[in-house]
Amino acid sequence: MGMDIEGRNPANEDGKYIRFNVWSWRPMLQICREVIEEHSLGLSTKWWDSNDGEGLTTQEDCNKLADAIEKHKAMTAKQFVLEHPTCRVKKGTGVFASSDYKGETESAYSVSLDHIKEFVVFLRNCGGFKIF
Repeated sequence: MGMDIEGRNPANEDGKYIRFNVWSWRPMLQICREVIEEHSLGLSTKWWDSNDGEGLTTQEDCNKLADAIEKHKAMTAKQFVLEHPTCRVKKGTGVFASSDYKGETESAYSVSLDHIKEFVVFLRNCGGFKIF
């Protein structure tokens, strides 16, 4: 399962479509929520965690979000990890850890810097977007 994001009025190929799997969309959505609040953008992310067609309706709003994401701390690391207390994997394996596992674990949710940058490019060219 993943999030298929389609541009409403793409300016070019970069704004037509981008996809996130379920493991990378959650941290990307967290980045969006953080920057929207931090920069007082007044944009709603209601229902962005479902596949029902929500998103942003204008290029202006997408540009605001793209500008804010480019200023986020995630842009200085190779990946952004969303810590989740119950969704843990055995470190370095990608194998889910049971609740009684005593070894080192890491979050199952992360998004790479490259994918974050691809999303910014998408935002700058999509004319608004819908999440399916």
